Amino acid sequence: MKVFRFPLDRVLHWRTLQCELEEAAGARLAGKRAQLANQLEEVTGLRKSAADFITRQSTVESADFQTLASFNGWAEQQKANIRVQAEKLRLEAAAQLLRTAEARRKKKLLEILREARLAKWTALSDKEDEQAAADAWLSRYAAERYTTENAFPPSR
Repeated sequence: MKVFRFPLDRVLHWRTLQCELEEAAGARLAGKRAQLANQLEEVTGLRKSAADFITRQSTVESADFQTLASFNGWAEQQKANIRVQAEKLRLEAAAQLLRTAEARRKKKLLEILREARLAKWTALSDKEDEQAAADAWLSRYAAERYTTENAFPPSR
């Protein structure tokens, strides 16, 4: 019997690559979200550090409070910007998750089809092997019987 060939192997390979690309895109988005979380922590830490610095001073002038208020305003604006970016990334990640799930589903469908075709091909191959073995046994049996019958001529 011929070697097993799945006619959709190239499509399966393409679906596998597509699935890997979608998963990589999801990982990239997760990395960006982690970076934004780190930035948010950093800005929060800077704001706290600035307030702590002012409170530790033995003398504080009004300009220091104005600078701190200005810095706090900037920090709040940065945090708001980061939150907006994080929300956009969250929505993009949700959409990416759907694309990844769809790519996996399409790949799995082809894998199931390939497995079914391979099982059918294996069953046919096994049946052919059994038939060939049966034919070989029958040929040997017939040859032995013919040889045995012709070796001893019938008595009259």
